[in-house]
Amino acid sequence: YKKKYNLIKHKNSVHLNVRFICDFDNECHKNFTSKQKLIQHKRCVHLNESKFNCNEKNCGQSFKCSSHLNQHKRIHSGENPFVCIFHDCNKSFTQQSNYDKHMKSHNKRIHTNIWDNKCLRIVSRPFFN
Repeated sequence: YKKKYNLIKHKNSVHLNVRFICDFDNECHKNFTSKQKLIQHKRCVHLNESKFNCNEKNCGQSFKCSSHLNQHKRIHSGENPFVCIFHDCNKSFTQQSNYDKHMKSHNKRIHTNIWDNKCLRIVSRPFFN
């Protein structure tokens, strides 16, 4: 790592399993690998501020997080960036979670290789039903 901070962050999240826990209203208790992710979670889930507005004509939706707005914009654009890897399946999805559910529907154990920026290596991500 070029910066000591990034090395410490890597050690804490990957090797020491340090977690930052949401204590919003003493009810949430979700945990995150970094303080930044916890802050983003609180802003996106618990605070009632909708700063990000869809500028599509006749839409008027607003969102707490820019990532939610970007995900919403795919509805208008028709973009489906998550494409099934099976050759005989032409399905694609706007959201990673829907893609993951779909992959389980193939009822086969498969692996997708993903570059892990934390460890600077390729890891195999399983899907199974």
